[in-house]
Amino acid sequence: PLQFPEIHEAAGLSIGSGVLLYGPPGTGKTALARAAANVAGAQFLSVKGPELMSMWVGESERAVRTIMDKARKMSPCVLFFDEFDSLGSSRSQIGQGYASKRDVVNQLLSEIDGIDSRDGVLIIAATNQKELIDPAFLRQGRLGSHIEVSLPERDEYKAILDLHLGDVERCENLDLSGGSTRLPDEMSGADIAGVAIRIKENAVKRHLESDPEGRADGFKIEQADLDLACELFGEGAAAGL
Repeated sequence: PLQFPEIHEAAGLSIGSGVLLYGPPGTGKTALARAAANVAGAQFLSVKGPELMSMWVGESERAVRTIMDKARKMSPCVLFFDEFDSLGSSRSQIGQGYASKRDVVNQLLSEIDGIDSRDGVLIIAATNQKELIDPAFLRQGRLGSHIEVSLPERDEYKAILDLHLGDVERCENLDLSGGSTRLPDEMSGADIAGVAIRIKENAVKRHLESDPEGRADGFKIEQADLDLACELFGEGAAAGL
């Protein structure tokens, strides 16, 4: 609807429900929301739930209204709420003495209900703990579409590792497949990105040993750099680190 508003209006379709992305940390929920905005040709406005909740009493509700107004002015816009469980906590779980937090939930519900299809605003929220979110947010018309963003499969490790190594020069026949098999199960995309960083650090350290002046000539990732990093992460997982 953000990309083709006229045909959706002709069909009597509105933007409809927002989207909730849920799953473990480091699986790329924020990156997915940014990609959705890019594909739709919409602007991207990101808000972290804890940042709003840390404000003074009454300021959080005002900040919610301000953000909604800003999103409308940026239309078409994807409004992304990260760590949404801290902002949209279930009101049944909010204890006495935290009435201000309940007020924020009510304010946010009201603002979401007030979004019209003509506003050109799509809400995407992300959470690692879907069960903590107030059920009122999860119904159709609010965050009615729920998409699980899960951990990558083991056979996807190589492609993710290759992506994060980027265009850095590599030795011929660098065996990414063999290296990725040494990595533990249930790694997130962010974890694998960390492996790629360690591989690059190993390559830099080794290169500086042979060229203390740090010239870039001849720098490349060697198989030993990859093997050392993958072995380290594999041992860390075995040790429960």
